[in-house]
Amino acid sequence: MKINKNVVVLILALAVLFISRFLYLEKSARFTRDESSDLARMHAYWQEKKITLVGPISNDNIKVFSSLTYYMQMPFAAAYNFRPVGPVVGTAFWGVITILLVVFASDYQKNKLQFSVGSVAFLFLAVLWTPLLVTSRWAWNPHLVPFWIALALFTRTLSWRWKYLLVGLSFGMALHNHYIAIFSVLTFSIIEAVLLLKKKLWLNTLSLFGGLFLAVMPFLLFDLRHPPGLFLSSYLKSDAPNIVESQDLALFDNLLRNGAFALEEVAGPIFIQIPWLLLFCCLVFFDLKNSKNHFLFLLPVLAQVIGPVVVDGYHQRYFLPATVFLLLWMALQRKNNARKVAFLLILTTVIGSVYRLPAAFSVPEQVAPMSVVTEVRNQIVSIVHKNHVKNPNIAVITGEDLDSLAEKYRDLLSIDGISFRAASEYDASENLFVISTADEDSVRNDQNVSMQLFGDTRLIEVRDLNDGSWKLYWFGI
Repeated sequence: MKINKNVVVLILALAVLFISRFLYLEKSARFTRDESSDLARMHAYWQEKKITLVGPISNDNIKVFSSLTYYMQMPFAAAYNFRPVGPVVGTAFWGVITILLVVFASDYQKNKLQFSVGSVAFLFLAVLWTPLLVTSRWAWNPHLVPFWIALALFTRTLSWRWKYLLVGLSFGMALHNHYIAIFSVLTFSIIEAVLLLKKKLWLNTLSLFGGLFLAVMPFLLFDLRHPPGLFLSSYLKSDAPNIVESQDLALFDNLLRNGAFALEEVAGPIFIQIPWLLLFCCLVFFDLKNSKNHFLFLLPVLAQVIGPVVVDGYHQRYFLPATVFLLLWMALQRKNNARKVAFLLILTTVIGSVYRLPAAFSVPEQVAPMSVVTEVRNQIVSIVHKNHVKNPNIAVITGEDLDSLAEKYRDLLSIDGISFRAASEYDASENLFVISTADEDSVRNDQNVSMQLFGDTRLIEVRDLNDGSWKLYWFGI
């Protein structure tokens, strides 16, 4: 029987896509206070059957995001009985859909199953590219932004009269997940509108911005009905969060900062960054010379680097909205030398991603693995219910976890109806649960405020967790 090589390539790519998104999630997915508070709030909304616009809230209680993230992840959280891994499975699911949308929106999909060397390289780049791989394995609201941008750009390729309404709506939904997408989304929309107006496609232009307006209208209505507002109004104030003060604004320094960070995100290690940047510049030169329309996809990437010079710091989530635009720009059809350079750029990016694969699946630093967090939850629920523990409190004592007040455990156990005394009330607590990698003597002698009060109390029980290095201590007065 003759084996179709193209079918084999497709099956292999799909297998790598699913494995890379769903394998080893409970060990490598991050679960910090952001994710625990989100999970507790999702559970409350699920229990109350509540529809609301209020979603994730930053730890400083200043920035409020849309609840869209919750409703995208809630079915998965409920299916996993609100275990920490549930929303991560949801994020991985949307990550898989994102890659499929990117592939079908790319120029390489025109080859159908007749894969060329370039299309195979792009296919595996889309599957393994580090920014989209890592964010598909971490349940955090900015990580869903690429899905909506991919959906918008895929919808744009369809032959449908009202497609631009959905394009604008999808772009606007990206802002629900994180406002930082405004730079790339608005840049693409403005350029697309100019091109549409040149063709006198008035209805398409109106539909594009109509869709954007429909997406942000709930924010406007909410702020008007709940003065002084939580969403848009808070970012229009003079003291908008994360905006650097004018006297501290060093535009050129911030631009270098943003560019260096984006280059590291895209290419990885320095020995990949240098050839990647050279190939990138060559490809830009060829596009300037031969294919200026290609800048429709490149300019949003540059906007996502340049725009945040006014933002304090530059983080992975700030570059995420540019990822889909960059992938599709690399996949655009070119001829002769430009085609060769594009292939080399894709290949170089693949090499950088493969080099970083071990880190993508490693246990997160400074936090307990999600599997440990889940086991701690189960153990405490068992102890509290079996022994009718009263006035409990909780702490994390280890240099490997910065959550010393155990906030994520407090959020998680609230789902099970277990409440703890406040972090300021260790002196009013009768029982203390401690999560640590240290031995008993080290825990008792730790300078944490909880052990200053419980250091000389009775150790009722210690349980070794399946991870092997983490322990759950139960102290009682």
